[in-house]
Amino acid sequence: MSLLCSKLLIKNLKTLRILVLFLFCQPAFCQDGFLPVDDKKNVGYSDVGRLKNTKEEIYDKAQKWAAKTLGNYENLATPEDTKSGKLVINSYTPLSHSLYDYVRFNLTIECDSNRYQARIDQLDGTSAVRTPVRFSTKENDAVTEKAMILKTETNRKKRVEAERNLKNVRADNEGINNAVYRLLAGLKAYMTAESER
Repeated sequence: MSLLCSKLLIKNLKTLRILVLFLFCQPAFCQDGFLPVDDKKNVGYSDVGRLKNTKEEIYDKAQKWAAKTLGNYENLATPEDTKSGKLVINSYTPLSHSLYDYVRFNLTIECDSNRYQARIDQLDGTSAVRTPVRFSTKENDAVTEKAMILKTETNRKKRVEAERNLKNVRADNEGINNAVYRLLAGLKAYMTAESER
């Protein structure tokens, strides 16, 4: 009995360690209020996980995670050949943002033996009262613009307003980063916990 309890405790500590690592590292990704942009100037997030499983097992785990986390898997996933090991999912996740309630995204998970690579891109802010808008470099440009205005503003009253505006655009971008990094961390925690069983 105590051996079983010890194994469960060790497994739970490994999962807890991953989540704590995410919580400490995540602010470093978005502390400046910028979204990650690739060389084509598209907003995108990626992560690689290393596991001790076959390609098929990793693919199956990714499907289970998507169904558990994102809802009805059959409605979310684009049909792919399971032999290719590639999942393409279009879904939503809640978002902390001044204009949008959710972020709609494409998630591509490419499974291979002993590893997977997840990429989230084509992010759109959505809400019940606004037309969806694709997040792009304009969100980063807004942070840069507000920072420059704050840096050059000499009027005390306008400076307070400029500080508030900069804080708000950074908070919006951090809300996007938090929502997406939370998904990637959840995927990694699930895949790692599953592989340790």
